Amino acid sequence: MSKSELLDFCRKLYADKGVGTFSYPSLKSIPKLYTQLYQNNLGQKTLLNELGIAEEYKRHMQSQTYHYGDTQRQRWSWDLIVERASAIKNSEGLLPPALWFQK
Repeated sequence: MSKSELLDFCRKLYADKGVGTFSYPSLKSIPKLYTQLYQNNLGQKTLLNELGIAEEYKRHMQSQTYHYGDTQRQRWSWDLIVERASAIKNSEGLLPPALWFQK
């Protein structure tokens, strides 16, 4: 496939399945697609930039949970950190020391 054909194919994937389809496991699950992308110098970051969805993909990945051992955890974005810290500051009157957070 040519680069333009790959980009067209990926645009169709995006329209059909959304931005989550550009995660590494999803790309690898489509036979020969990942190899074709790299042969045309379209790594994941480059592909996302070419399609104009890099920021959307970043927000999508930040919203996804991940597994840590046997637990499922939420990713912490800078916005989430500021939101939680602001709530603690409002309830405590100031940001407590690190030991308070550790407890």
